[in-house]
Amino acid sequence: MITKKLFGAAAVSVLIFSGFAPLASFAQGKPAETPKAGFCSTIVSKIADLGQKLSNQLSDLKSKESDRDQQFQSKWDKNSKDLDRRFAEQDSDLGGRLDKLSGQAQTDVQKQAAAAFSAAVKSAIETRRAAVRAALDAFRKGVADALNARRSAAENSLNGALSAFRTAADKAKSDCVSGVAASTVRSAFMSAVKSAQSGLAKARKGNSNFGATMQKLNAQKKAAFDVAQNAFKSALEKAKADFKTARGSVEKPTSTTP
Repeated sequence: MITKKLFGAAAVSVLIFSGFAPLASFAQGKPAETPKAGFCSTIVSKIADLGQKLSNQLSDLKSKESDRDQQFQSKWDKNSKDLDRRFAEQDSDLGGRLDKLSGQAQTDVQKQAAAAFSAAVKSAIETRRAAVRAALDAFRKGVADALNARRSAAENSLNGALSAFRTAADKAKSDCVSGVAASTVRSAFMSAVKSAQSGLAKARKGNSNFGATMQKLNAQKKAAFDVAQNAFKSALEKAKADFKTARGSVEKPTSTTP
């Protein structure tokens, strides 16, 4: 998933920055010592290398995001076409049955009853289909919004962490040039890195809300489907009952006195 890779990129940056720790360890226990030039030059080279790597990673991730968006759209388009095809097949089958029913009608009253039944059935079907399409559209929008929100949160967290890393690195380089003790430079730098790591961890934990959002969207879709199906069944039962009543009133023999 895109979010895992975004946070994975941040993890890489943490590991690279953590790699600076041994470079300053020689100064532990000597707070008054001025950092050696190698310490600062190593920071500069590693920062430049890290910046390029992360820039490449972000570009690659955005390219993959675009590909996933296209796949997402293609999948929905295919599902919509499949749904239209199934509806067309159902209409063809239903039309044949209703035509057969109308052909069996003999009297004007029977023909009117068959026509009323056909209209009621078609109306019930169209109402259910409209509800199904509305539920699917709402689900689709909800999923797209959730994905975009998750992606945006992940990218913002990563960019924020990278900004914090760069700020910490610039401060460390400046302190090196100013002659600040290596142990102090290292301590401040690693503290900033840990703070950025903590922010990433919180963001990643918050990302778990996506699963809950998907469960909610699925539940809402199912509930809408159930409502539509129950309404369809009720409408169909009423149409059957009305048709049976109309047909019965016609077919019921009229009693006569001999």
